[in-house]
Amino acid sequence: MARGEAARERDAQRRVARRYRMMGYDVVERPSPEVLPDFMDGILPDVVARSVSDNVVVEIKTHASLTGSNDLVAMAEKVSAHPDWRFELVVMDDATTAAAEISDAEFEARLARARHAAEVGSADVAFAFLVQLIAIVARDLAGRNGVGQRGKSDRDVLIDLGFEGIVPPPLLERCLAAVGQAAERMRMTGSDAVPSSEAVAELSDLCDGLRQLL
Repeated sequence: MARGEAARERDAQRRVARRYRMMGYDVVERPSPEVLPDFMDGILPDVVARSVSDNVVVEIKTHASLTGSNDLVAMAEKVSAHPDWRFELVVMDDATTAAAEISDAEFEARLARARHAAEVGSADVAFAFLVQLIAIVARDLAGRNGVGQRGKSDRDVLIDLGFEGIVPPPLLERCLAAVGQAAERMRMTGSDAVPSSEAVAELSDLCDGLRQLL
């Protein structure tokens, strides 16, 4: 992990920990295995927050680091299988998402991974995977159509795709709303941070809609 990215992750960790402390939770950042319950053997989360009625395991990732994070769904399942425990994924907004063409096979694999996460009750993990997939497909579209994207945020790339007439206005508005919702979730903690099944389904539909434009 690059030094700058590590520093941003520590800052995000402190913000999450501070929010839970303000809500009355007992919080441990980067807990050692000795202070974790037995069922979390092999899991080293970024933050654990506990209260009388709620216990939370928090993992912090960048959009880029979600790629290859196949353990997230398994971790979420393992935690959520225990009463009074839940898993929360916090995804930091990257400055940009790397541009690359996405094959049909990779698209289907990423979409299937997100849908599996939703099916096992890990809505926040599914949400993060799908937001990342929207960004990847948008940048693929930009690259194939000669739309500049160097140094631009995912939102700006989407806006340029709309300006060039590549993404139709109704789909563009929905994509921008989804990206905005992802940014808003970064400022939320607790049950309000868990996306609804409708929000996850909307993102899945948006991924399919963008893919049809490739």
